[in-house]
Amino acid sequence: MDIMGPLPRSIQGNNYLLVIGDYFTKFVHAIPLKSQEAEVVARTFVDNFISIFGVPLQIHTDQGANFESQLFQELCKLIDIDKTRKTVMRPQSDGMAERFMRTLENMLSSFVSNHQKDWDKFVPILMMAYRSAEHESTGVSPCRMMYGREINLPVDLLFGKSPDGPKSSISDFVNDLEHTLLTVHEFARTNLNFASDVMKKNYDHNIHLKLFNPGDPVWYYQYQRKVGVNPKFQRPWHGPFVVTHRLNDVLYRIQLGPKKKPKVVHHDKLKPYSGDHGPAWFS
Repeated sequence: MDIMGPLPRSIQGNNYLLVIGDYFTKFVHAIPLKSQEAEVVARTFVDNFISIFGVPLQIHTDQGANFESQLFQELCKLIDIDKTRKTVMRPQSDGMAERFMRTLENMLSSFVSNHQKDWDKFVPILMMAYRSAEHESTGVSPCRMMYGREINLPVDLLFGKSPDGPKSSISDFVNDLEHTLLTVHEFARTNLNFASDVMKKNYDHNIHLKLFNPGDPVWYYQYQRKVGVNPKFQRPWHGPFVVTHRLNDVLYRIQLGPKKKPKVVHHDKLKPYSGDHGPAWFS
């Protein structure tokens, strides 16, 4: 779950897109927003997603103020949603949403007018095209994964679909639908496992795992452009921080000082601090 924008203000007054995607089926829903305030995001999530698809068991977001607000946290507690979050400065933590937003940007750029104020009217039809196309990871379309069948596209309504066979009774239809869903999901799981293994192999080829222990002093990489400062002379490594907790093999909680807010970061944003005088406050 992520927010795309800010985009050019449309004629309808929309500036953002709320993007919600399912990791298993690859089914993605995009909803135009007039603002990204916490109340707007929460109400849109309930009215335009939960009321249609039901309550998800878990959602994964970035650490934006709208998703981390008390309002959104209480909404998740109220309807029993397990909310997780991405690590700071690491878009790979939600690669599906990031990749979809790049795809949608390319699709919108092919249709919007020169003034770029009509982008939101193309979102529903482009979403239909995306969801009805075969996904490279699963080998089937998101619609087939979600509904157990392909949806009727405008070309099907114009020319008609080829008959699948003789008409069946309601019980036959239910049994066929159940069998189709089981078959499609099993096929998708096989393809997803294969795609996941390939991506892991490619990622591991260029990554060297660094292990840290609680109490280790580390440098933290956080590059941010500052107005009025030459980027060539900026220092991207900050610290020294102290590793306070090792959450797993790749995630660590670090802290700059006893009164500073801790951060959860990925190991590839850290490197060992080798100075003579490390932080002495942590014990």
